[in-house]
Formats: sequence, C-alpha cells, structure tokens
Amino acid sequence: MSIDTQSALAKLDTARRAIVEVKTIPDAKKLLDEFSTLLDYAKRQRMELEVQNEVAECRIWTRRKLGAMLKETINHEGGRPKNGSTLEPFPDVPPTLSDMGISKAESSRMQTEAIVPHESVLEYVQFKKDNEEEITSSDIYKMAQKLKPSSSESKPKPHVAQNTGNNEWYTPQKYIDAARTVMGQIDLDPASSDLANQTVQAQMYYTAENDGLCYDWAGRVWMNPPYSSDLIPLFCEKLTEHVQDGDVTQACVLVNNATETGWFNTLLDKASCVCFVKGRIKFIDSAGNPTGAPLQGQAILYMGDKVEQFAQEFSQFGRVLYAR
Repeated sequence: MSIDTQSALAKLDTARRAIVEVKTIPDAKKLLDEFSTLLDYAKRQRMELEVQNEVAECRIWTRRKLGAMLKETINHEGGRPKNGSTLEPFPDVPPTLSDMGISKAESSRMQTEAIVPHESVLEYVQFKKDNEEEITSSDIYKMAQKLKPSSSESKPKPHVAQNTGNNEWYTPQKYIDAARTVMGQIDLDPASSDLANQTVQAQMYYTAENDGLCYDWAGRVWMNPPYSSDLIPLFCEKLTEHVQDGDVTQACVLVNNATETGWFNTLLDKASCVCFVKGRIKFIDSAGNPTGAPLQGQAILYMGDKVEQFAQEFSQFGRVLYAR
C-alpha cells in the first residue's frame, strides 16, 4: 500500500464519522459534494481501486442519509410567501431543493436509494471489495428499483415505454461525425460504453458502471441517453441544468421524438434547434450490427451557438426546425 493510499484512507476514517454526525440537509449536501469531488479526483488520478471504493462507499452512505432526510423533512415549497405577498419567510423554514443545488430528479433518486436495507448495502459493499470490483451508487439505485412495488404492471404501457427495454443501442457513425463537425470535438459522452466510444471518441465518457449522473458535466457533449423510462428524465434534466449554468457550452442529444413527455420538453426548452430525422434510425447492437429500428422516430436536439452549422450538417438527415 502506497503512502498516498494510507493517507487517503486515514482521512476517510474522519469522513465516516462526519456522515454519522451530520444533522441537517444542507450539511449533508455539502458533505456529499465533497465526496463527489474527491471521487472524481481519485478516478482522474487513477488512484488505487481500494481508495476509489472507500470514497465511493462514503458517498453511498451520504446519499442514502440525505435521501432519507429529504423524504422525511424537506419542504419543497420552502415556506416562501405566495406571489404578491409582502410577508417574509420564517427564518427556520427549510431551504428548497433549488437553494441547495439539488434537482428534483436527483432528490427522487437519492430517496429511492435510501429504501435499500442497511444490511443489503453492507453485503454489496463487502462483495465488491472482496472481488476487487468498482462500487457505484448506480448499483444501489438498481437494487432499490427492484424493491419498489410496480404500479404499472397492471396498466398498459405508453407507446414510448415499449422502446425502453434495451439501453445498449449505439449511434451510427454518420450522426456522430455530423455532431463532431458542428461542435469541433466531443469533450464528454455521459451515457456511453467502451464499445460506443470507439465511434464517439469523446475525451471523457461515463458508462453504466461508473454512472455519469454522479459527476459534473462540462464542455461539448454528445448524449444518446439510456432509453429506460426511469433513467432518461434524469439524464435530460442534468444536461439542461449544466447548459443553464454554462458548464456545457454545446450539446447534441439523440432521443426518441417523444414530444408528449416531460423529459423531451425539458430538452426542447434549452434547444437552439432540432432535427426531426426522416424515418427511424437503425441503431447498432453490441456486435456492431444494425438492429431493428425503435417503434417511433428520433430527434436530434442541439444546444449552443453553432445553429447555422447544425442546420447545414443535419439537414441531410431530416427537417431542421429552430426552437428559438
């Protein structure tokens, strides 16, 4: 074990006590941000997996505690006076999610993760450590999803949901090439895989294993998000938040043209223009072969200031409309 590893693990012992002692939602959020930053640093510095996993474990326990606190105590209205009121909020009113920099989607995700039994999380962590595998909050979320009762089993699935069974659909080369021509290069693909990035060639990419939702996004982004109905809103909301904050300077997003969904309209609110692709895209499977097309057509939304370049490149695929 290196000296750097020993030092990092010693600091984490102190951090574990902080998780137990944290009492307020803002303090828990601050602690979570610190763990997220540390985990990102450990990955970028290619620190030993042991260190990465120790940080990731601390981050999981903090997310679960914050999720439980949010579920029990958060006042999403924040006690703010109604429009037109001259009253000031009481000083002890809980802060809103927005005040703390927590999106509604991320709040929901952490509350979901908090339902996994403590013993189950301990067993998961120990299994990953024993097998020298990466610990991720994405795994905890998947465990929680299996525990949640499904209210939709007796209901007919909407048309879009019928497309969501397989998240391992990769984008054909020509759309990636067009996006790269518009944006100059692709700095980040937050929903990728080792195989997909052979085509995308992003400078940084996240996979299902290391969970792009856990990190900050920046630069020029290509995103073909997971088509799973529980994940796609999270990816779309996170992207638009980073666009709003100026972290993401340009983005091309390939999704179903599901104009009736909230997540599509979330993207549309921040888009500069949209290409509605003619026909349906034949995505690439894990063997590199074109698959059967989804049940509906696709749209490629662009966020950024290269509007004319986007229209010029993507008009070959379908009608380009200006969103604003």
